[in-house]
Amino acid sequence: MQSGLFYGYVGMVEGLVRRMSDELGGNALCIATGGLRRRRSRRRCRLIEHVDPDLTLHGLRMVWERNQTDGGHYCREIETYLCRKNDGHLIRVVGPSFDLVVGLGRTQGVPIKVAFAGIDRVFRALLP
Repeated sequence: MQSGLFYGYVGMVEGLVRRMSDELGGNALCIATGGLRRRRSRRRCRLIEHVDPDLTLHGLRMVWERNQTDGGHYCREIETYLCRKNDGHLIRVVGPSFDLVVGLGRTQGVPIKVAFAGIDRVFRALLP
């Protein structure tokens, strides 16, 4: 009975991974994770390429670190970039604009490079 449950679950995982891999064009990486996974599950299910019991915890740590972003530092990075784009003229982000910029970095998690790309688009649209 127990082996039937185990191999039924393995079959379900294999079917799910195959469908996802097909949808992604054959480039899906299957990682077993979590407290209920077993090291031998990789031998039982040939589609499991890696076992990482703490993957979910690493992801949660990354989310926590992203939310700890110093809003002032993020804003200074934006100001420095704007200054370079504006031929060295100082641009300060204050008041509601500061809150907006900090919100982009802290609550929305917008990477600084994405913010720079948005600034570039605006400058291209405004300047000939």
